[in-house]
Amino acid sequence: MSEARLILFRREGYFELEVPYNVEFIDELKRSIETDARYFQPARKRWCVDIEQLDKVKALAKEHFEYVSEVQG
Repeated sequence: MSEARLILFRREGYFELEVPYNVEFIDELKRSIETDARYFQPARKRWCVDIEQLDKVKALAKEHFEYVSEVQG
């Protein structure tokens, strides 16, 4: 079972996304979210995405992963 975790840091203007490696998801994330609104943190293996993209990323994650959970950070 694969799970995507959305870790929300609303006060800082972004959220972190922790997902299992999935080429299709990553390709679609890169296509649908502007480069200046996302970046990957290799050491933590998480994506940081502008909070304004939250609904779009949630919908995308639900298409690719069985479970999508939100954690307040």
